[in-house]
Formats: sequence, structure tokens, C-alpha cells
Amino acid sequence: MTIADVARRYGTWTLAGFAACLLTWLLLAAIRAPFALVVRLLGAAQHGIDTRMTARIADAPAASSTRRSTHV
Repeated sequence: MTIADVARRYGTWTLAGFAACLLTWLLLAAIRAPFALVVRLLGAAQHGIDTRMTARIADAPAASSTRRSTHV
């Protein structure tokens, strides 16, 4: 079915409405793309920071119990 067949069968206004919906969807997707990229970059940065902090805390020497009790 060609565009001319669709226009004859359903009308020009229906075809124009479909084209407007498609263009609106494409516009919204183009507006959303930079925000989605920023979200991915921030997520990757947060994961990297979390991994480094976890590794540093796991490698830190444990505090002795006598040292903790003297400050209480």
C-alpha cells in the first residue's frame, strides 16, 4: 500500500495526523537523548566511586577494641 492509497482510503487529514504524531515522537526522542546520556555517565561515575570506596574500606586496617573503649 502506498501513501497515495492510504490518503485515498483514510483521507488526507488522517495521514497528516499520523505524520504529525510521528514527527512529535521523533522530536521528543531527540530531546530525551542528551538527558539519557547524562544519566548513563552519572551512573557509571557513581559505580566507579562506589567500587573505589568499597575497596578502600575493605583494605583498611580494623580498629582495635581497646582503642574504641578508651574514648567512651
